[in-house]
Amino acid sequence: MSKETNKTAADLIADWNTRHPEIYFDREGRPLTTDQWIAKFEDAQARGEDYRRVAEDTVGPYWVSTVWLGINHNYGPHGPPLIFQTMIFPWDEATKRPKKMSELCMWRYATEGEASYAHKRIVEHLRELVDGKATEGDVMAAMQDFDP
Repeated sequence: MSKETNKTAADLIADWNTRHPEIYFDREGRPLTTDQWIAKFEDAQARGEDYRRVAEDTVGPYWVSTVWLGINHNYGPHGPPLIFQTMIFPWDEATKRPKKMSELCMWRYATEGEASYAHKRIVEHLRELVDGKATEGDVMAAMQDFDP
């Protein structure tokens, strides 16, 4: 039996934090421990807030959602931590929920300012496509090539 199987959850988290000291970040880009990152969600939930949400808009049959992830999604050795993300989902107006949770397009950013700016640009561009009666396939192709 390996030593890993005898570790408690707290031991595993401590070990993870030691090996990956700067994987979690707050909305201002300051490093967090795993426990601090979890507390951001729990504290906001206790106050009835959504700490993650940066912006959201519905454009025709699409929902554009920009959130703070808090986990660095820059898997390379260079560049800033990518801790914000915008995604476009097909939207079901009747249920007020995404039709499916597989996104059509996704972008990631290092700062909240970049995320907010890009969200606005994505919504503007998507609105132009929807107003022009583009099909979902056309929207997906156009948005995948879009650099906000």
